[in-house]
Amino acid sequence: MKSAFVTLLIFALASCGGATHPPQFPAKPGTLTSQSSTGVPQIGAISPLSVLNSTASFLTITGSGLSETTQVILHTPSGVSLTGIQIRSASEILVTIPKDLPEGDFSLSIKVLSGATGSNPLVKLNIADPPQVAPTVDAVSPNQGLSDAEVKVAIAGTNLQGVWAVTFDDSASTPLRDVKVVSKTEIRATVPAFMPAGVYNVIVTTEAGSNAASAEKYTSVDPSTLVPVVLSVSPKSVVNSLDAHVTITGNNLEGATAVRLNDSLSTSLTDLVSLSNTKLNATIPAMVAPGTYAVIVSNAYGNSEPGGSITFVGEVAPGSPGAYSVGETSDTFEGDVSLVTMAVTTWYPGASAGVNQDFAPTTSSVPLIVFAYDREGDAQALESYARHLASWGYVTFLADFQVSNSIPDEGYKTRIMDLVKYLVLENSRTGSTFDSKLDLSRIGIVAQGDSAGPAIDAANEDGRISAISLMVPAFAEVVFSGALQILSAEHDGVYPQSSNANQIYLASSSPKSHVTIRQANHRGILDQENSSHTGDGEATIDRAETQGRARKYLTSFFELYLKGKTAQFEPYAIGALAQIDALEGLIDLQVEQ
Repeated sequence: MKSAFVTLLIFALASCGGATHPPQFPAKPGTLTSQSSTGVPQIGAISPLSVLNSTASFLTITGSGLSETTQVILHTPSGVSLTGIQIRSASEILVTIPKDLPEGDFSLSIKVLSGATGSNPLVKLNIADPPQVAPTVDAVSPNQGLSDAEVKVAIAGTNLQGVWAVTFDDSASTPLRDVKVVSKTEIRATVPAFMPAGVYNVIVTTEAGSNAASAEKYTSVDPSTLVPVVLSVSPKSVVNSLDAHVTITGNNLEGATAVRLNDSLSTSLTDLVSLSNTKLNATIPAMVAPGTYAVIVSNAYGNSEPGGSITFVGEVAPGSPGAYSVGETSDTFEGDVSLVTMAVTTWYPGASAGVNQDFAPTTSSVPLIVFAYDREGDAQALESYARHLASWGYVTFLADFQVSNSIPDEGYKTRIMDLVKYLVLENSRTGSTFDSKLDLSRIGIVAQGDSAGPAIDAANEDGRISAISLMVPAFAEVVFSGALQILSAEHDGVYPQSSNANQIYLASSSPKSHVTIRQANHRGILDQENSSHTGDGEATIDRAETQGRARKYLTSFFELYLKGKTAQFEPYAIGALAQIDALEGLIDLQVEQ
């Protein structure tokens, strides 16, 4: 008999006032405390928050102390005692809201069998007139969510009272769940999980119709499209003795939570800084095992596939001899331009050490370096540097240029250019030690003292000369457009670096570097004492230490600019290792790339 009564009640309500849709049964909310400790009924919440006055509706009230409810009053101007009270539990009752009530926001009170009455001024029911025009949707918040999860949204617009349904405009007209009308301008709903990825209009339907589109769309996002993607890592290689600061490029890098190498230890990177969604800075700790590794970036949506690559190489010591034995030959030739007969000594990577040993080139074509010395010096002043660079895989040449203070720069330049021509001929002469083994497109010059200007002049005329290192140079009023290094001594009393080397550095184009060896003087850089250099300053380090420092930067410079070995030698020539030497008081460094 009881179930029949309920059915009759629902039918009667649905038939009142010519309603065109059935009353909504809100989802049952969670319960509060089952009984007030004071015996006074408490109102915690109501659902829905808004109803139309064109039809009867059901209202769910949750709270405490509701099990003996005898009366529910809606405080309209005339006061309305609500009927159809159904007690579901001590924390929930269902009542009927009649039609034709005035529009407005009204509070409620509840009376129980004991006569106690409770109310909550913060909880009010909105009663609205039916909309006369179709609703609009102006905003959706949030306006996107992951496709594999439920998303609760707030929908703002106009004429939202009496909403029948909220759907997306996909082919299935997917309905949103748990629709609650907050006011004429706001409703709340839940986007179901597994909504296909895409951009959708939010469609709201009331008695007055539906909106055709929404001013703001809702985007359902496939989580797999938010996983990071790594495309490249810069630099490509680093020395593993220092922390490496790298830039990672790719997609979805903003908000990265972790970055690691795919080495055996899954080495973590630190100091993560998202520059943009496509660029990320990080630091790789020192002492990563030598090898080439990809990078993996993680965020809240997953881990990237290993991408990009960076090579870690064990630190080398460019101040020490390289891996090759050094062979040696000697010859004489007459210059085509200078018409001067010069004796030349050549050092090269040999099968073993000694005079006239077999040439054992490091590659199919070996870069070469020409040495030129000060007019007051001699070839032996730079011999140790020529031998040293040969041990690193270069062919090096020192000639008796027969120069003196009476020889002008132009005359010295022609001697240097004649030596380069001699090398070209030796590279093509059948039976020569260097037959077709020299790389004439990769030529460097080491020029000491006042040979600096003639060496730069020669390089400017011969485009094959791409890198010059000037050792304790005299001032030269010429500019070189290739890679330039200057090696100075802090206490050089012959060619003071402050007035000579600095001016050459400032006048030259990039790339360029100026390394000043601290506590050293002019003579300490050379292999032999030179009595004519009586004005030299006092040094506090000996020749061996001075030359060890000079060889390190000389080797780094040519390895970088003639062989392109950035990982091993860029940190010494222009980067972090040179800066460490500077901090330790070994050098002063100026660099411009």
